[in-house]
Amino acid sequence: MPTTLENAAESYLRAKALSRGTCNEYLSTLRKWERWGSGIPAEQLQRKDIREFLDWVYEQAVKGEGENPGRTANKAREHLRAIRYWAWEQELIDTLPRLPAPRDQRDVAGRHYLTKAEINALYFATHKMARPRGWDAPHPIGRYWRAGLVVFFNYGVDTGTVWRSTPTHEPILWRHVIWDRKSPDREAKERSPWGWLFYRRVKTDKAFYRPINRVVHAHLRSLMPVDPRPDAPVFLGGGARPNARFQALCGLAGIKPRLDIESGEEEPWELKDLRKTCATYYDEHVPESSVEILGHSVGGITYRHYAHRAPLAFRAIMTLPQPSAFSAILRGGDSGAHAAGDGSPTLADSSDQTDARNELAQQFHDHRSCWSRRAPLSRVKNSFIPISREAPARWPACLPTEQNQRASFPPSTATDALVMKHALSDATNRMA
Repeated sequence: MPTTLENAAESYLRAKALSRGTCNEYLSTLRKWERWGSGIPAEQLQRKDIREFLDWVYEQAVKGEGENPGRTANKAREHLRAIRYWAWEQELIDTLPRLPAPRDQRDVAGRHYLTKAEINALYFATHKMARPRGWDAPHPIGRYWRAGLVVFFNYGVDTGTVWRSTPTHEPILWRHVIWDRKSPDREAKERSPWGWLFYRRVKTDKAFYRPINRVVHAHLRSLMPVDPRPDAPVFLGGGARPNARFQALCGLAGIKPRLDIESGEEEPWELKDLRKTCATYYDEHVPESSVEILGHSVGGITYRHYAHRAPLAFRAIMTLPQPSAFSAILRGGDSGAHAAGDGSPTLADSSDQTDARNELAQQFHDHRSCWSRRAPLSRVKNSFIPISREAPARWPACLPTEQNQRASFPPSTATDALVMKHALSDATNRMA
């Protein structure tokens, strides 16, 4: 019985441990082969038959106004080459005729990325997002989108990793957020003070354990419910069409559409452009780190079997310079008060600031107890405010100044804080 290309392809996909996205690409090529008019046994395929098929694929891509028809035809060529070479190794066919030469293609994707000023504008514009109909989530939709922007910028994840817009997507769940210092991945030797984040790529289904830096930690904590369910998604508000909401957010932020260099036409921004933005800033910060952060495959025996690139990714993530808007939550609020329009915090911002004040007040209470027991100075030094012989103690920038601290904290806490500040300053002067 002659071997058809469809049978050889099915056997090839069963034998190879390919990702779901790669299998879908092979199946797409097989559908094109059937539409073209398959019927030639694999043993009788000649170079002219393959050339006619690839020419048909190219013409169909041109008719469909594809962005890169040469790449579409070359992908089909590579799929046929892999299937026929495997069939030849399995002795399903006797000869391998030469394939036609590949077509010219555009190898570089459109280098569209957002500047940090545009990212700041997007971040503040989330405060203007309208509440969707039937919204019953515990937080406003803007807070979920602010945290989503932070995760996109720091990890370059796929859209389906953040929001489950189709049943095949596996979004980040609360059980994927690990608050321990030690990574669940046994191969990782580093320790993250803010925890670890687990997710999978949509296209390749590859798993990642990434360290959580300070900014990501603060935004994830702002979304965390009192009693989170392990299987509950972390991010809400994506809807069935996350890109449509992102384009509406770009309109609120006043960001102009991107310009296609080849056609000169304006195109709307997509969430995938945040992945390109992530790669751009990571390569600027630590060269070649974007390959590991985004999870792209690398060639060569050294990269695949010997070099361990996790330390490079850890250092890049923990030291990546963040857009200034992302740090607003670290200063005691969810930011965006002035961007909202009237100069007064929104309801969500007020609650976040209250939580921050309560947390700092609790820290002051702990240190007051420490001073009442006459704890040694080194204990206070190691627990909150850094003191050294080289530099005098400074009032931390994240805490209120002397003028407004009495209005921000309870009277007893504010008084104790002021006394603590002067006592530490006098002790440092004596040490100097």
